[in-house]
Amino acid sequence: MMKNLMRRLIETTLAHGSGFERLLQALNPDREVGAREFERRRARLIYVLHGLGCANADELADEVFARVGKKLMEGVVIDSLDAYLLKVARFVAMEDGKHTRTKPLPLEGVGAGALPCEDAEQTAKERADLTRERQRERCMKRCWQRMAEAERQKLVDYFSGEGRARMEKRKGLAQKLDVSIAALRVQLHRLRRVLEECVRNCWAQRKIGL
Repeated sequence: MMKNLMRRLIETTLAHGSGFERLLQALNPDREVGAREFERRRARLIYVLHGLGCANADELADEVFARVGKKLMEGVVIDSLDAYLLKVARFVAMEDGKHTRTKPLPLEGVGAGALPCEDAEQTAKERADLTRERQRERCMKRCWQRMAEAERQKLVDYFSGEGRARMEKRKGLAQKLDVSIAALRVQLHRLRRVLEECVRNCWAQRKIGL
C-alpha cells in the first residue's frame, strides 16, 4: 500500500507539472485555497467514477485532472470548470472500458446524492474504504511536502521510469552525486523509510482523531 502511494505521488509529480499549477490557479488564485478546492473536487470525481462502475476511480480521477490541466496549459478557455471536469470524467470512464453500467449517468450538474445506490451496506463499506484511502493520500502528500526539495527530487529520479531506462537513470544520478550505485541505494532506501515512517505516524494520529 505504502509503495503504491509513493509511486502514484511520484507519477503525479512528473505528469502534472505546470499544468497542475495552472489548474490550482483556475480553482483559486490563492494556492492553499486552490489545493483545498482540488481535494474537494477530486473526492467528488472519485465518487462519480465509482458511480459509473469504475474499479480504478482514484487513478482515473488523476487522469481527468491531468487532461484538464493540459488543456489549460494549451490556452483553452473553460467557462465552467466543474462542468468540464465532469464531462472529461465521463469520457475517461468510457475509454477505460471497465465500468459496469451499460448507460453512462448524465454527469452535467450531477451531485453525489444523485448517484444510485444498489446495495446500501456495500456502498457504506466502499465509502469507508475510500475515506481511509484519501486519508492515507493526504498523509503521504503532507509528508512529501515536508521533505527537502533535493530529497524529493532524489526519490523522483530514483524510482521513476521502468526497466533499462530506470537503471540508466540511477547510474546517472549516482555519477551526479559522486557515489557508487550501492551507496545511492542505501541513501534512497533511508529516505523512503523516513517518508514511510512519517506517513505511518500521520495515519495513526488520524485514526485516533488527533
